[in-house]
Amino acid sequence: MKGATLILLLGVSLISCIGTREESESQALTFDMKTIRIESKGGCRSDSVACASFEVSYPEFHDLKPEAQEKLEELINRAIAYDNPEADEFSIEEMGNQFVNDFDSFQSEFPENEFGWYFKTTFEVLSNSDTLVSLSAASEFFTGGAHGGYTVYYVNMNPETGNTVALQNVLKPGFEAFINQVGEEAFRKSRELSPEDNLAEKGFEFPDGKFALNENYGFKAEGIVFFFNSYEIAPYAMGPTEVLIPWESLVEFRK
Repeated sequence: MKGATLILLLGVSLISCIGTREESESQALTFDMKTIRIESKGGCRSDSVACASFEVSYPEFHDLKPEAQEKLEELINRAIAYDNPEADEFSIEEMGNQFVNDFDSFQSEFPENEFGWYFKTTFEVLSNSDTLVSLSAASEFFTGGAHGGYTVYYVNMNPETGNTVALQNVLKPGFEAFINQVGEEAFRKSRELSPEDNLAEKGFEFPDGKFALNENYGFKAEGIVFFFNSYEIAPYAMGPTEVLIPWESLVEFRK
């Protein structure tokens, strides 16, 4: 989508959280959204049965330093391949070709199959400045079985250095216990659970039976968003859970 340049204005809270420069000096990066689509030979029509499609839409940022560009591509590819470790070192095109080839092999072995396969990842730019790029990668896929799948993973990078931006880069030491506390409050609210409800009895499985935030998070203007994918802490039927911790809840620990 040429020309789909996006400038996101970050609030003072987020810029001060990253803590590298004043908001007035921070510059949003420009980018275009790029889509790569790979299909079975002959293409997929609306009435196609024996067909596989692989599609990824992601931001292509302008004027990044070579090392930062290389790192961002690596992180984007990893977010796409997260549920398939064998594809971790592949490019987007290689992942797409492998996906279609796997379907073709499956179809050759089981010609009676009447269901096509699909994989689609759409990236969203959550934060965009010259000190932080935070992306979410939402993937939908189906490769047979009773149901398809849906996952969300995040990419957080300092575009000046190419370094990954982690919680410890934006929060002061000792934040872990506090952020888990407010995270649990937000989790219970999202799941409509009372403070007295036993998480295990409600179907949620956490290490040692105690709530803990995971390492799957992104940075938004509103706060830090965490995402628990299906099967991660609960059966598929219970679905995923998104938890947003507002910046105002983290004032004490913001750098």
